[in-house]
Amino acid sequence: MPINRKKKMCPELKVIALGDARVGKTSLLKALAGGSSATATAGVDFRVRVSEVGSGLAKIQLWDTADQEKYGACALPAAYFRHARAALLVFDVTDSNSFANVARWAEHLQSYHNGREFSVVLVANRSEVSPLKRLVSTRRGQQLARALDAKYVECNTRDGTNTEQVFELLTDAMATTSSWSPSSEAIAASVKDEVTPAKIETDSANAEWSVPVPMEAPHDHYVRMPRRVAPASSTTA
Repeated sequence: MPINRKKKMCPELKVIALGDARVGKTSLLKALAGGSSATATAGVDFRVRVSEVGSGLAKIQLWDTADQEKYGACALPAAYFRHARAALLVFDVTDSNSFANVARWAEHLQSYHNGREFSVVLVANRSEVSPLKRLVSTRRGQQLARALDAKYVECNTRDGTNTEQVFELLTDAMATTSSWSPSSEAIAASVKDEVTPAKIETDSANAEWSVPVPMEAPHDHYVRMPRRVAPASSTTA
C-alpha cells in the first residue's frame, strides 16, 4: 500500500514593527529581510525571511506600518496586530520623544497581546552617533526593556551595524516565548524623565547659562558656561 507522504510546511510567524515615524523601522525591516521585496496588503507592507526558529524552519513575516503610524497607534488596522507572534518596538536614540512614546505603542500592543504567548524586542536605532548627540542612554533603554518584558539591542540601520543581532534576538525570543505581561507602571516610570532638549535659560543679560549635555542621564548633567557680560554703554562728551 503506497504511503502518502505530506510535504512538511514551514509555519508562518508574524512580526510587527511599531514606533514613531522616521525612527528607522522600514530600514530595519529591509535589513532583516535581506533585501527581499515588500508585499503590500490591507494598507501595510511585509517582507518574508525563512530562518530557523527553535528546532525547525519558519517563514518570518516582517510587517511594516507603511507610514500609517504618523496618524497614531489607533490609525493602524486591527489586522496589523492580530495573529502576531512578536513585535519590534523601535526608537531613535537622538530623539527622546520617540523613546517616551514607546510607552504609548506598548499600551496599544498590550490591548491585543497582554497575557498571551508573545515576544518583544526593544530596538534602539542610530547607535553610531556621538555622545553629544545621543539623548537616550543605554542604561535607560535597558531599564525600559525590563519594564516591557523585552529583549534589548542597539543598532545602526544606516550602515547595518548589529541589524543581524536584532534578528537573532528576535528568533531566540520566539523560540522561547512565554506569556507576555509587562508592567505599565514600570514602563511609565522608565520614560517619564525623557524630555525634549532643554532650552538655554537666562535670567538677564548678565546671567550664567547652562546647556544640557546628553550623558548617562542627559537631563541631569550640565556644562557651566562663562558668565555673559552685557557690553558697557557708551557715553558722549
